[in-house]
Amino acid sequence: MFDVAEALIKRRYTDEHIRAILGGNFQRVLGEIWGN
Repeated sequence: MFDVAEALIKRRYTDEHIRAILGGNFQRVLGEIWGN
């Protein structure tokens, strides 16, 4: 997961975008997989 964050930082993504990608999207996908 940290490699993804580092890659996003190097590509000049904002902190807000990185949180959305790593937090919101990840939680949404896990919720869909686990049915929460």
